[in-house]
Order: sequence, then structure tokens, then C-alpha cells
Amino acid sequence: MSILSTIVFDECYTVKCHTYGLATSFEAEFGSGGRLVVYCAEYDALPDIGHACLHNFIAASSVAAFIGLARALKGSSVEGRVRILGTPAEEALGGKIEPLQAGAFADDIAATLMLHPLASRFLPQGVMGNAGSQLIANAGAAPWNGLNALDAAVATYTSHIRPNEHINAIMEGGGIAVSIIPAKSRMVFGIQTPTWHRQRRSCSDHEFVNVMAAMGTKFIARSDKPFTASTDMGNVSYQLPASMAASALRCETARRCIKSRLQKKLPAPEAFDVAMHCAKGLALLGWKVLRDDGVATEAMRDFNEKE
Repeated sequence: MSILSTIVFDECYTVKCHTYGLATSFEAEFGSGGRLVVYCAEYDALPDIGHACLHNFIAASSVAAFIGLARALKGSSVEGRVRILGTPAEEALGGKIEPLQAGAFADDIAATLMLHPLASRFLPQGVMGNAGSQLIANAGAAPWNGLNALDAAVATYTSHIRPNEHINAIMEGGGIAVSIIPAKSRMVFGIQTPTWHRQRRSCSDHEFVNVMAAMGTKFIARSDKPFTASTDMGNVSYQLPASMAASALRCETARRCIKSRLQKKLPAPEAFDVAMHCAKGLALLGWKVLRDDGVATEAMRDFNEKE
């Protein structure tokens, strides 16, 4: 966080740190009036594997897009605002979920944008559940007198789902001692499915495809192939118009990163060049959202319609 917030501060923007109840989050905004575009920057290395999930790629492209769009606003008379929101710890319960619940996305936001270096379809995750009873029993003396909440938690897990659906789970709590029948248990679920209530269509996706095409890079708006990745950006997409692109770094370079147990930095210079190229596209997309009433209106219409 300190590196990213310093980069933004050095560009002469006011930076707020420790925002929305997260010790390692930050936020900065530039502009006035008009519509608001938000870039989400994921970061934080993971234990043992470092940046193997390429959160540093995401952070670099989002911060660069924010700076690019802010500079464009500085040099023009266009009304509009651009915000960078640092969202750490996406791999845990989601660095966007707590800010989402704390009101980070409560403003009248025209679009929330981000880019990931994997060509995957990202869907909501972060569903939490508790199973519990009020009957506690001694496991050695009279276990039959208790209702085992740990058994209830285990029973909730099932693998009988479709190939393009995934339920990932961990147990965070399952009792206090082996001699006591657990009265409470706690599991955290990550759910991925292409049919969770509804899928959002996104005008922003198509506009990003057009912007990148103008820069000589081919993107597709939606792939028909099933993917198995997940992100808390899916949670944001149920609150407001959100678009998450996936860069072409999904090829051999990305596979090397994901497989590496000691990946500490971007596979430079290839990944950095791709990140900066895509950041230009994100900045241009943000510019279109701020300037083009048609794009902003269509994005909101897509968000409000069921597919």
C-alpha cells in the first residue's frame, strides 16, 4: 500500500489511507462535477507464493489508468471525477467486500473498472455461513446429548454440481476441544456459477474491446468457454456497473507465474509492458464514460436489465 499510495501522492493527489475499515487500503480522487469512474487496485503478496496471482499487475494497471485519466482531466475542461481505490487481500474474504459493506461504492458511480492478467470469467464469491446449536455435550461421557454443529458444517459440502460451477470452502471454526461436542461451527464459501440469479451484460466490456482494437490489440467481449476463476469484483458488479477485463498475459507467461511458488515480481519486461498497454485502454474507457452520455447511459441500462 505504501508504495502505491506514494506513487499517487507524488502525482500531487490527496491520498486517504486506512479507508473503509481496512488498515492497508487507500483512496484518492481527482476532478469535480460530472460522472465518477472508479479504478480498483488489488495488491498484497500471498504467503509463500508472493505475487504468483499477479495482483501487482492489477495494481500497476489500475494506478496507471487513474493517473492517465486524471492527467487528461487536468488538461481539459471536461467535468468528471476519477478515483483509485486500493483493495487489498482479495484472496481472503475479499478486499472489496468490506469496503462495499462500508459504503465505498455507495456514491453515484458511472463505472468501476479493473483488469486481470487471466482470461477468465469472474463471478461472485465470499458467501459466509454459520451452523450452530445450543446443546453442548461431553464427547466422552454423553455425546448423544449434543447436536454436533461440526457434523452440520461437513454435511453442507457437496460436489454434486455442474462442471462450470465451483464451491470452495474452508472451516474457520469447529469447536474448542476434542472432548466437547461443538455447539457452533463456521465455514466460509467461495461460489462460482454462470447462473447466480443473473449475469450482467456490460456495455463497458464492448467499449473496452473497441478501445483496445483502436490501439491494435484484440480483445473479445465474452468467451463461450467455461472458466473457474473468481474475484470479489463480482460482488461489486451486483451493486453498480462494473467491468473487469482480462489481458492476453493468460498465455505461457501467466502459467509460469501461477505455477511458481516463489514468484515475487512481474515477469518483466513483458508483463509490465502489457500492464501499461492495458492501462491506456482502461484510461481511455474511463474517458469515454466521463465524456460520452451514450456510453454511460447504456452501461447503466445494461446493469439494470436482466440477461
